[in-house]
Amino acid sequence: MTQETLELAMAHHRAGRLAEAEAIYRHLLSLNPWNPDLIHLLGMLAHQGGHSQPALELVRQAIAMSPEKPHYFSNLGIILMDLGRFDEAVAAYEESLRLQPDTAETWSNLGIVRVHQQQWEHAIVALREALRRKPDLLKAGLSLAGALDEAGQIDEAIEHLRAMVEQHPTDAWCPYNLGNLLMDQGVLDEGLEMLRRSVALNPTDPLVHSNLILQTYYHPHYDAARIAQEQQAWAQKFAVRAEGKSSHDAHDFSPHRRLRIGWLSADLRHHVVGRALLPAFEAHDRTGFEFICYSTTPSSDAVAERFRAAASHWRDVGALPDEALCTQIRSDEIDILIDLGLHTARNRLPVIARKPAPLQISWLGQPCATGVRAIDYRLSDPFLDPPAPPEEFESPLRLPECWTCYLPPVDAPEPRRFDPDATSGVTFGSFNNFCKINDEVLRCWAGILTRLPGSRLLLLAKPGRHRERTVGTLAGHGVAPEAVSFLEYGASHAYPLRYQQIDIALDPFPYNGMTTTCDALWMGVPVIALIGAMPLGRASYSLLANVGLPELAADSVEGYIETALLLARDRPRLAALHAGLRGRMGQSVLLDGPRMARQVEAAFRTVWQRRCSEAMK
Repeated sequence: MTQETLELAMAHHRAGRLAEAEAIYRHLLSLNPWNPDLIHLLGMLAHQGGHSQPALELVRQAIAMSPEKPHYFSNLGIILMDLGRFDEAVAAYEESLRLQPDTAETWSNLGIVRVHQQQWEHAIVALREALRRKPDLLKAGLSLAGALDEAGQIDEAIEHLRAMVEQHPTDAWCPYNLGNLLMDQGVLDEGLEMLRRSVALNPTDPLVHSNLILQTYYHPHYDAARIAQEQQAWAQKFAVRAEGKSSHDAHDFSPHRRLRIGWLSADLRHHVVGRALLPAFEAHDRTGFEFICYSTTPSSDAVAERFRAAASHWRDVGALPDEALCTQIRSDEIDILIDLGLHTARNRLPVIARKPAPLQISWLGQPCATGVRAIDYRLSDPFLDPPAPPEEFESPLRLPECWTCYLPPVDAPEPRRFDPDATSGVTFGSFNNFCKINDEVLRCWAGILTRLPGSRLLLLAKPGRHRERTVGTLAGHGVAPEAVSFLEYGASHAYPLRYQQIDIALDPFPYNGMTTTCDALWMGVPVIALIGAMPLGRASYSLLANVGLPELAADSVEGYIETALLLARDRPRLAALHAGLRGRMGQSVLLDGPRMARQVEAAFRTVWQRRCSEAMK
């Protein structure tokens, strides 16, 4: 084996010319079949080519021949991690570090696999070791921030990311992650500033820009016009260039035949979208509709299995590029494509923009528009979208009752009995995403607490300075610090129990709760809501109206305060609501999957026949 030939093969390998590299490696191996370095290199080449199992066998063979080489074990860990065999990957990395303890990349990879295992403290230790050896190792720094956040050390995570933004001024992911953490803390202005910086540094990634749009929904100073500007900026970059790429002239526009409905989502699983869709999805009419699911993330939980069982066809398409996914949808002859992602994480809006189906509808990801002209309608209801002239695109397609279903937690206990004769004060609470709790919301809630002696407020939030800031903001409006307390996030099965600690739920604005509102009602806790100007701010109003309690939604902040005070002072009514809310939900369309399915199917048939009429012109 000549060194020059080996160096040529490795040059091909580094340049991604895998076939050329493999040919030379195999030729050299035929001359020297017991060379572990060649076997190891063939293993890594196989891994790069997407053949992880053969790669695993080759690298293990090399290790058996030469067990003293640390990089063999490190690369074995990489392969095992990609295969999802995290415990084995940990063992491989630890052996590599035993042989060569000063390799920053191996410490980093060990920390990252610990993140996958959700062993946050172990991850933090390993990632700090990586950064001690190589302070500018970007992947270790970003992973450390995530591990600190998950471990409940959000303040340290934020300060760490602030330093990374300065250390890596041209990297888009440092401000991206910092912006998201700041939003989680309710630091909205700085959070959006960081996200804009990320978009400027990474202007070609549609998901980075989608995340900026999503986060504007939480800011009280972003009205419909300002949000539309952000959406239009996204569409100009990522949607306009794709418009008109698909022709549907040859499509079968028969108005009364069985329709093929495609469902495109990352969230056909235990997720707020999955819980909102599943009851109607399972009840669909299989004689009139064929349901084809395009799942863009691996899904293996119990809810995902129910979706799989109810679907006519299931396609795992997360690895498909946009054009390949469009080709798949077109080859499936989808009549109506439902986008459940909108601008949420892992969305495929660039696919939607290519118009792979002749009719496209958005639903459930958020009750709002996206700015993508290729979406014909968005499923809505009369409460989210009061009657108005039809829109040019993304026109609201109003279901007669409610835009969503609800799948209750399987382990939810019975609602707590509220004692109308007790003399204790009323406990208000909100378990929404903390970025929804802005200063205007806190000012409103202070108006309730200061007018109701003995009342308390219970919030769900990770530990951090945002708790102190929240208490300070409320104190500035006259609320005693001891009247405010916090719960931490924990196991999902414990979540419904938290509602037994509050008497009345307070809904945030301008972005209402949705699943959190349903959860509160299911646990017998009435919800006070503000009716906003945008559909995002009218979701709780729709839910309350559908359980026969529209009067708990007010059309002004002062009305919100008065509604909360009126209910808190009427203890017999409050007790009756606690006892009867679960029954009200059970009688509504929220828990009636077949009823919702028939309404959705009727809407699909109506717009399909409308599309057929247009095609005939």
